[in-house]
Amino acid sequence: MDREHRPYLSYEGQTLKCLDISNSQPLIFCAFIKKYCTDNNIELPKEEYEHYKDLVEKGMFYERFMEGDEFKPENRKDFKQAFFGSVFYTKVSNIPYKLRKRFTKVFPKIYSIMDTIKKQHGNDGFALLMQELEADIVWDKVNAPMLKEGYLCYNIYDSIVSHDLQTI
Repeated sequence: MDREHRPYLSYEGQTLKCLDISNSQPLIFCAFIKKYCTDNNIELPKEEYEHYKDLVEKGMFYERFMEGDEFKPENRKDFKQAFFGSVFYTKVSNIPYKLRKRFTKVFPKIYSIMDTIKKQHGNDGFALLMQELEADIVWDKVNAPMLKEGYLCYNIYDSIVSHDLQTI
C-alpha cells in the first residue's frame, strides 16, 4: 500500500496508527549481511559496514545515493525502485547500472559479498532470504509479541499498524 494512503486506514471507525521502518530494506540487509558473514565465516568489512549501518539507522541511506532531480520528493519512489532493480535485486552481471556504480564506489566489499550470496543462492534465493529475515523481524519479533500482550495490531510489510497503543 502506498504510504500516502495509509493515513486513511481505519477499523470500526477508529483511525489506525502506522509505524513504518525507515530505509527498511537496506536496514534489513544490514542485519542480514552481518548474520550471513558470521554464519559463513566471512570477514565482514568493518569500516564499510559501520558506514552502511550509520546511514540506514539515521534514515539517510537513499539520500546518500540520490543526485540532481532524484532529490525531488516526488521522485523518491521511482528512485527506490530503480535502486533496488539495479543494486539489491538484480542478477549478478557486469552491466554498469549508474546506481550500482554509485553503490559499489562507496561499498565495494559489501557489494562483493552480496554478489557472492546471489551466486550461491540465485537472485531469487537472495530475495527469499531477505524476505525471511524481514518476516522474522517484523512479524516474529514485533507483531506477534504485541498481539500476545493484547495489542490489536497488523503489519503491512515493514510497517506495524495499530489502534492507539492500548491493549484490547
